Amino acid sequence: TPQGPASLRHPHPTQMLGRALLGRAAMTRGAAALRRLSTPPTRARAAAAAVAGGGGAAMTLSTVAAAEFSPDAPDTSAAPQKPIVIFVLGGPGAGKGTMCQRLVEDYGFVHLSAGDLLRAERNRGGEKADMINSYIKNGQIVPNEVTCGLIMAAMEQSVCKKFLIDGYPRNADNREGWEAMGGAEPAAVLYFDCPEDILTARIEERGRLAGDKRRADDNAEAMVKRLKVYKEETGPVISFYDARGKVMRINTGFERDQVYASVKRAV
Repeated sequence: TPQGPASLRHPHPTQMLGRALLGRAAMTRGAAALRRLSTPPTRARAAAAAVAGGGGAAMTLSTVAAAEFSPDAPDTSAAPQKPIVIFVLGGPGAGKGTMCQRLVEDYGFVHLSAGDLLRAERNRGGEKADMINSYIKNGQIVPNEVTCGLIMAAMEQSVCKKFLIDGYPRNADNREGWEAMGGAEPAAVLYFDCPEDILTARIEERGRLAGDKRRADDNAEAMVKRLKVYKEETGPVISFYDARGKVMRINTGFERDQVYASVKRAV
């Protein structure tokens, strides 16, 4: 009668497979195969093969492994998920945040607002915060290395890899910097087009409702600067992507539900 622990006398089929794999391939490929084998879909396929073939469990698992983990097959177990990026552009008050939130609820995107990320960084305090605050208060565009760095850090930390990037890229420097830092090619650009008088009225109303929590740039003086910068700086970015067939232009000067119906059709 064989002696020794039960695990040595009757090794688990997964252990048997692991030994076979590690003898044929590098340690990393064997470990990846075992991880994938432990998932429910793979176990289900192995069980189905055992019923259909009538063979022993170990033989069935080896057959599954040979099919799924062939040395000639690419090992994608550790491959990073490629992000899907949609840039969302439009003037201040165009409804970018509102529409993005509804897309998050309906389609599971992650909404990254360049403005919100910058304000959060500003609220942390310090020299960089003072610099960011100065740019925002005057309706100017924060240097790209700051904005792009914050966006990419947030993307890296996210488990979901479908992103709505709101308010970026705002100028050619942003766009070129995004590409230079390895940013993903956008699948599309949602361009929220809205008449300036409606934009101004919305910003004034937003500031009034916010009261003491009014944003530093939600005032008439900053709005004039913001619209001027937007037309001069962001206009060429929209033209760049439009020439590449990426831009989906949506008139956001209407009631919210009507605008969102157009956004859903575009997405």
